[in-house]
This record gives sequence, structure tokens and C-alpha cells, in this order.
Amino acid sequence: SSSSSSASGSSGKKQSYNKLRPEETRNMKPRQVAAHRKREHEYKLNTMKRALEHIHTFCSEETGGLDAMLTCAAKTDDHRLRRELGLQIGRLVSVIEESDDVKKLVSKALGCSNWRIGHEDDNEAGASSLSTLTIEELDEEKDDDNSDGNEDELLVKMKRGQLTASLLLGKSDVGAWALKHGWSDENGVDELKQLIFSNDSRAMSIASELVSAASSVEKSRPLLATLVQEGTLEDLLIHPNADVRSGAASCAAKIGLASKALSEDDGEVMALFDIAIELL
Repeated sequence: SSSSSSASGSSGKKQSYNKLRPEETRNMKPRQVAAHRKREHEYKLNTMKRALEHIHTFCSEETGGLDAMLTCAAKTDDHRLRRELGLQIGRLVSVIEESDDVKKLVSKALGCSNWRIGHEDDNEAGASSLSTLTIEELDEEKDDDNSDGNEDELLVKMKRGQLTASLLLGKSDVGAWALKHGWSDENGVDELKQLIFSNDSRAMSIASELVSAASSVEKSRPLLATLVQEGTLEDLLIHPNADVRSGAASCAAKIGLASKALSEDDGEVMALFDIAIELL
């Protein structure tokens, strides 16, 4: 028994965090169960704390993990790899509970000079905005000196579009904020149009994934209504790449069913359904 107790003692710390089976709980005294649950709770808190530290380190500018994933997603011709990278970025940000913390983390990658933008009820937004903009202006000058045009404009827009799509998947409220406010300081929809009209299959694939994700989120869906009404999605719907068409068709079907402008045009709705059926 001494050998078994010593063996259990050496690994007891790890075992104490394992989830107890019902029969094990019944064999324990109430005080033992309470102590185990307390240790388990502390273990989960510490695990979450380490996870958050790792996420912030990975996504920091010094480490460059987030930028590397976005660059890879933007440059690859493999839409499956791009989609998997987008999902993983979404999972990363979904771990962070507070939406404001996510905004702070991704604001620079989105080209957002003030992560507080869109906080209509924040009384201190005005004062904080001025100081934030001043600091960011200095950072931008520094970035301009160092980057010297290393990335072309389209690639930057693709990376911001991919990040917005990932946010919509992993943290939908932040994703809607990014599309409306955060992306290039409220120029997100305009840059999304530029991705659609770019004639670059990779950029159009990112745009397709983005509109598909945005159409599933109630807060971001109204931002796409104009694109549907203007016929902006047509370039995606008729693209020879089925991956590009599928995301746009998904968006158009969701928006078409919810939009009064489209629901009044039975022919257009039927055309959207025909495209969706063909893709299926």
C-alpha cells in the first residue's frame, strides 16, 4: 500500500485535475469532492490564463504569427488551406472572452487607428480617440520608414479581408464591428468591393468567404444588402471557380430571403435558387 500511495502521490497533482467519474464521486467524502472541484477550477483558470498569454504572444508584431497566417492565406491558391487557416484564426480569437480585448489585439492588423471606433455610448471615446490617433500616427510614420512598400495594396486588403472573415466566424460581434468600423477605419465595405472587382481569384475567394460569413451574422447582414442590390456579387456568382461561386451563392441566398428589395423580384430570387441548386 505504501508503494501504491507513493506512486499515486508522485502523479497525484496531474490526476487530481482529471474529471471524476460518477462512481468515483460517490465514493468520496463531500469535503474531498469540494477540494477536487476547487483544484479543477483553479487548473482551468490557470490553463485559460496561459492560453491567453500564448495567443497575445503569437499574434504580437514581434512574433508575427498572426501576420504569417494571414499572409499564407492570402497568397495560397489552395482554397482548402485558406479556409483552414481562417478557421484556426477564428478559434484563436474565440478564446478571448472580452470583445474589446479582441479589438485591441487585431486593430493594427485591420488598419484601424482607434479600436474604440463604433462605441457610440462611450463618453470618453472622444478624448481617447485623439490620444490614440496621435500615437498611431507616430507608429504609422515608423512603419512607413521600415516597410518601404514591401507589401502591395491588394495583398494588404486581402489580409484584412481574411482577418475580418475569421472574426465573423470566431467572434461574430467583433467581425461585424470590423466590417463596419475597424477595417481600414470604416472603409471595409469599399475595400471588399475592390477585392471582388480585382479579377484576382485569391482575392475574390477571400471576398466570397467573407460575404458568406457576414450574411450569417445579423449585425453584419445589412452591410451586404447594398452589394446585392447593386449587383456587386454577380462577378463572384459567375466566376469559373466553384469555390468562389459557392460562398457568394450562400450569401446571396441568405440576403435574398431576408431583403425586401430582392423578395419583390421573384425572377431574381429564383435565379439565386437555381445557382444554389446547381452548386449543391
